[in-house]
Order: sequence, then structure tokens, then C-alpha cells
Amino acid sequence: MNKNVKILETALFISLTITFVIANTYINGGNISNNGYYILSLWIILAFVVIIINSFKIKNLNKSECLAIGFRYSFIPKMVIYIYTVILILLGLTDKEYFSSNLQTFINGLTAIAVFYLVGNKALKVSIYAVIAAYLILLLKCLFSGNSLEFNDLAFSVGYIVIYMINVRKKWRLKVLFVDLIILIMILLAGKRIGIFALIIAVLWLKISSKFDKKMYKNIMIISATLISTIALIFIAFTLSPQWMKQIDSLGINLSGRDYYYSVMSDHAHFGIDFIGLGRNACQYIISHEYQYFHIGNIHSDILRMYIECGMVLFIIWLGYYLYIEPFIILKSYGTKAACFLFSITIYTFIVYFTDNTELYLMNNYFYILTFLTFLYSEKSNLKIDI
Repeated sequence: MNKNVKILETALFISLTITFVIANTYINGGNISNNGYYILSLWIILAFVVIIINSFKIKNLNKSECLAIGFRYSFIPKMVIYIYTVILILLGLTDKEYFSSNLQTFINGLTAIAVFYLVGNKALKVSIYAVIAAYLILLLKCLFSGNSLEFNDLAFSVGYIVIYMINVRKKWRLKVLFVDLIILIMILLAGKRIGIFALIIAVLWLKISSKFDKKMYKNIMIISATLISTIALIFIAFTLSPQWMKQIDSLGINLSGRDYYYSVMSDHAHFGIDFIGLGRNACQYIISHEYQYFHIGNIHSDILRMYIECGMVLFIIWLGYYLYIEPFIILKSYGTKAACFLFSITIYTFIVYFTDNTELYLMNNYFYILTFLTFLYSEKSNLKIDI
């Protein structure tokens, strides 16, 4: 192995382990994950420097193509939302106080692209080992401190690893079984019901849809995307309804406080085609400034948050981009297997979006993009990437 590559892999493992520990560390009830973004930013800077040194040329065409797709997938939708927010502010249609650069929302995906560019297909393997190392460190920390396990970011990011492994695993070895055992323990101890449910649905969808030919798969994808979109709109209409709290109380459903978080947002948004949105970061600002007594950073639903911040039209475009446009582009250009994998991790992502803010999580977006890039590259290059 090239010595420089080995040094990069070691540096990546150490830096990611530290970052993942930081991303799941809480001090005085607050998450300190922002500190982890400084570490991730170094990899983006390094990748940019290497690209400049290489005169913006990437010799490996398959890698170059995958990087372009990753950039398009992770950067462009977020950039569009930010531009839309600026337009709302300039037109006086929303409060300028809501706006925040929120650079970390870009850093997640860009870091995945950067490390994939620098380390190649080994980036995912190193990242998985970093997850395991971070988990063991956090577990020991909890055992000695007596604090409870609360690894939100880490718990949800593991879902992408599981889906990837199910797709590529061809043989079983002792080391592989050890990795699987650790991951299984992580999932069970995290106790994230929505994460487990989303993982089961995504894996079942993956196994069933992969049996069909391209034409039939296209129909299944359309039906699945339409179903998710419809449920999302019904969910938003319901949660912004004045009757929301009464209906939840009458059914005796425990939403761990989410019913209160959602209901207060009905004072700031309504369900309808005429709702233009409040702009990026509005929900976080409203919750942290007007409802400090909740002691939360956001409203615990990316589906509802994206609707409130984007408005009906841009929200539908956002859904369409991830559920229809990109999967169909991948299907047409790279075939059923690649499209099937992308859509399975997208299903997992969007189910979790219903009750959590994982779109803002450090590790979640990182593994969303990195698993997709690694899988796509292995398909294009006919490589067997074993974990």
C-alpha cells in the first residue's frame, strides 16, 4: 500500500473517531457537535488543496463522475433553499433574524465527498471502524460516569452502514461477524424506535424491489415515492391542525413532547399552497427564542421543519428531487442495482425525518452520501468493496 494513502487512512480514522465522539457528547444538556465540524472542515480544505495541485483534474473518470453526483446530491438542494431564504428576506416576506449561515449543513456531505476523493473506496471502511471506536469510547465514558446512553447521531447513522453491508456482503469472516455484532448492539442499545422501524422497512423494500426488472422497478419506485410524499403532506396537514393536540390526547399516544413542539408551530405556519415558508433556520430560531422552556434545539421533525421553512411549493420540489428526480437519473444512467440502493437509503432517511432532525445531524448526512458514493463507484468500476 502507498505510504501516503496509509497515513491518510490513519489520520482519517483518528479524526473521525474524535469527531463522532464529539457529535454524541452532551454538556449541560447541550450538544457540542459544532466543534466536530472544525475537524471535518480540514478534510474539505485538504481535498481542495489537492485538487488545485492537480490542476482540477481527476484521472479516474469513474471517481470523477461519482464525485460530481455526490456534490449535486448533497450541495445543490441546500443551496437552493438558502437562495430562496435570501429572496424572502430581501422581499420582506420573512424575518431576517431567522437567517443563519448554518455552514455545518453543507460540511456533512462535502466531507464525505472530500474523504472519498482523498482515500477512495477505503473511506467507508475507515469510517465504519471509527464509528465502532467512537461507540466503545462513549460506552466506557457512560459506564464510568453513570450517565444514560443518548447517542442520537451515532444511532441513526448506523442504519446506512447496515443497508450497505446487506447489499455488498458476500462472505462471512470472524472480523466481519465482530463488526456486525458491535453494530447490532449499537442499534439495540440506542433504542431508537423510528430508526429500527425505518431500517426494517428500507431493508424489506430493498430485498423485494431488487427482484424485479428495470421496467417493473420503475413502477415500484413511483408508487413508493408517491406514498411517502402523500404521507408527508397528510402528516403536515395533521400536525398544523388546531385539533392536533386534542386528537393525540384522545388517542392516548405518547410522542415524548413532540405533540407540544409541533402544535406551537401552527402559530407560525399553515397548510396550504399559499404558504411560502419562513426560510432556512426559522424553526430553530423560533423554538430557541420563543419557547426556551422546551429545552430543545429544534422541532424534532425534518418533514415538518422543511415545510415550514420552504413553504408548500419548494417543499414539494424538495421531496420530488430526492424521491423522483435523482433516483430516476441514477436508474437511467447506472441501472437498477444502483438506483435500488439509493432509494433504499432514501426511504430510511425520510422515515426518520418524520420524527427527528437528522437532516441537521453531523454523522447522518456524512454516511448518507458516503455509502451512496462508495456503492456507486464499486458498481461502475466492478470492484468488490468488503467491509
